[in-house]
Amino acid sequence: MFNLSPASRALPSGEVRVAYVWNAPVLDWLSTGNNPYAGLLAAALSRLGVKLQPQEDTGLTFIWRLRRTHRVLHLNWIVRLYQHRRPLAAVARLAAFAFWLGLARVLGYRIVFTMHNLLPHEQIHPRFDRLARRLVMALAHAVICHCDVARRQLAQAFGRRRAVYVIPHGSFRDAYPHDANSAEARRALDLPAEAFVYGYFGNIRAYTGVERLIETFRALPDPDARLLIAGQPHPYYQGPLGRQPIDDHRVQAHFQFVTNEEIQLIMAAAYVIVVPFHSACWKV
Repeated sequence: MFNLSPASRALPSGEVRVAYVWNAPVLDWLSTGNNPYAGLLAAALSRLGVKLQPQEDTGLTFIWRLRRTHRVLHLNWIVRLYQHRRPLAAVARLAAFAFWLGLARVLGYRIVFTMHNLLPHEQIHPRFDRLARRLVMALAHAVICHCDVARRQLAQAFGRRRAVYVIPHGSFRDAYPHDANSAEARRALDLPAEAFVYGYFGNIRAYTGVERLIETFRALPDPDARLLIAGQPHPYYQGPLGRQPIDDHRVQAHFQFVTNEEIQLIMAAAYVIVVPFHSACWKV
């Protein structure tokens, strides 16, 4: 098994410190409204003696500063470490990323990469995205996937088979309030009590297929059906949603940030949640 706890990089109590390359607010998801993934992971690992220390500085500073106290460098969404719209700037950022990742290995860090997606959600320069993935696959001591399908895709796309661990994605069941019932939620959202409600919740992005969902729903002949859409358009999204009206009174759209309290209303009001993704990866 992958050993993360040599005495030279552990606290006196046996706690292992991990430099977690992600913005600090993601751990405080209850107050910031961030996705709870990182915060729930940090809480679960802390019970096992592993302390995640988020690092917003993606340069060389923290790699050097934490070299004597932190055993592991944990990467998640690496795209922000190298991506740039201008090709020359992207090349420079990718080279810098390769340098500090190599330096981390020289300094003795154990590098762990969690592959949430095979490739980034939005691919500005797909060739650079693949180069960055190949770099991480070559230098990471361990790679985590959340399911066996992802593990097989990883092996097929990048040839990585060694030290790949499947750890199922944790549940968000208790991450949000869930004390509202269906009747209360529908009253709050001004939805008919007897309607069959389809729900979509999440960012509006090119790959999420919300336009196709609306088009498919509009073809339904049921006058009592309703489609509830709640989510904020992503900065990379260039489609019509949120800018043009939807010509169907049965579609109720809230193109805005959804708070933690509001999430339970969406889940309680809908009979089914629809996930109409084209793909998790999209070329911008």
